[in-house]
Amino acid sequence: MKPILVLLLSLLISAGEAPEPSITHARELLAQGSYAVAIQELRGIVKASPDNPDARLLLGSALAAEGQRGESIQQLTEAVRLKPDWALAYNALGFALSRFAEMEAAQGALERAVELEPGFAEAHINLA
Repeated sequence: MKPILVLLLSLLISAGEAPEPSITHARELLAQGSYAVAIQELRGIVKASPDNPDARLLLGSALAAEGQRGESIQQLTEAVRLKPDWALAYNALGFALSRFAEMEAAQGALERAVELEPGFAEAHINLA
């Protein structure tokens, strides 16, 4: 499994929020390495529930892992817009931006993640 997805899956699971069954299935697909199927399923979830920040975070992260810059950044930006106090979303956005060599924008997103959650080790690591 691609490292960013391992991190995001573990952080989402430990966040204490019970995910929707379809989100859970998409996570399982990602854990199995079935990115294309998971992305297709997550797109369906986002279409049915456009205000679902969890689905957008997972979709954007999966797309980033697959190198699909435009839609990845769009989904992660929307996750941040939907849940502006969510450090995990800012971290995922910053990580994706850095993956696509948009370092100034990545730094801003990662700094916001640290502001929101000062003890968020992964955001500190990504910012370094």
